[in-house]
Amino acid sequence: MSRVKIGKHWFPAGGGQNSVVQLVAPADNKQGVILRTISLGNGGAGQAQVVIYADTHAPAAPGDGNTRQIAVYNSPNGFFTSLIVPYEIEVPAGLGIWLGFTGAAQAQLTYDFIDV
Repeated sequence: MSRVKIGKHWFPAGGGQNSVVQLVAPADNKQGVILRTISLGNGGAGQAQVVIYADTHAPAAPGDGNTRQIAVYNSPNGFFTSLIVPYEIEVPAGLGIWLGFTGAAQAQLTYDFIDV
């Protein structure tokens, strides 16, 4: 197992009930973004889903299948669970990054902008 550097920027612990939250706007992603650490989970109060999107446009709603999904976590009903993505994800320049939440979904991420 190799070490992973945490990112300078972060998305705080938390989520939302049936919401979409913007992490990086497409216009702000000029050279690319590296998602360094990613933890997705459920607060334990029923079924939940959290999706990380990377596209030129925001998802219309959580679970939007017409927007590029790069990580999806579905948790079982009534259990506190989490998933750590074991690798970094590089998002090309020009794409925005959003998080879609349903149920008691949660996400914690760190990331860096690529500076060429």
